[in-house]
Amino acid sequence: MLKICKELLLGLISLFLINLIIFYLIINPELYRPYEKVIENIESRNFIFSDSHGWSLTKNNYKGEMKLKKNNIKNLSYGSDSYKDIYIKLSYLIQQGISIDTIYLSTDPHMLGKKREVNNNKNRSIAYADFENYREFYNTSYPEFVFRKYVRKYISTFDINNAKLIQSYFNSFFSSINVSKNEQKKWIDLSKIERENKSKSKFIDFYSRGSSEKLENILHKILKIAMENNIVVIGLHFPTAKQMKNLKIPDLTILPRNIFLSKKLLVLDLTDIDNNKYFMNQDHVNTLGADLIIDRILKQF
Repeated sequence: MLKICKELLLGLISLFLINLIIFYLIINPELYRPYEKVIENIESRNFIFSDSHGWSLTKNNYKGEMKLKKNNIKNLSYGSDSYKDIYIKLSYLIQQGISIDTIYLSTDPHMLGKKREVNNNKNRSIAYADFENYREFYNTSYPEFVFRKYVRKYISTFDINNAKLIQSYFNSFFSSINVSKNEQKKWIDLSKIERENKSKSKFIDFYSRGSSEKLENILHKILKIAMENNIVVIGLHFPTAKQMKNLKIPDLTILPRNIFLSKKLLVLDLTDIDNNKYFMNQDHVNTLGADLIIDRILKQF
């Protein structure tokens, strides 16, 4: 019996050590640290909030980031951010006493899609959440909130959602990186059929599940908290490549820009940017497109 207990304890210690190594080697630098780093050392008074569409403006675009910074704008967008994550981050900035003049907020139609209810950053934006605003969105008890915020990420090696991240790391570490020809090709170099198929696939992913009433309510909360704190809100309707732009959004889809316009808020419509040379894929701009959008934003500033 003693021998079994020793072996069990040894096994648990080994698992714990493996978890810590993977956390500090892969999970934290790849998953958590980049997200938390975005909101550190805030010096700006104007902020861009979006998902990957806005993140594309400064991701791998240091010159664009510096141009925004020079004009007192910081991009707080991040891939898969939902209006829930944005509300939590905005509330955090206000609670920290950071003075905010203007926020540029995504009005892309898919931001109110049901996919964003589940495909978001709740495991990361919790770093900025207090119990009250997190419970409002995710209906958690206080002990569960404490566990999610202060414990869960340190044992995230055992989270099945991180399996692909860990596998990808070791694949690239132990073998040469194999990239398919399609992934190597620039969007502009794809055939017309390839661009159309990729656009249709992403379009269906965005809109096939309908609109989310929950996210619509949260958008109203963002606009309300901005008004209460005398923050100017400007909508950003990000562009998509022409092949995706030509697809018809379902009539019953709730459009964020209509909510903005009903409240007489300015929306900067960027959808006229649709030339394939500005895109890295069907709905994300490349550096050329990012620079063009940044210049358009600064003209409004």
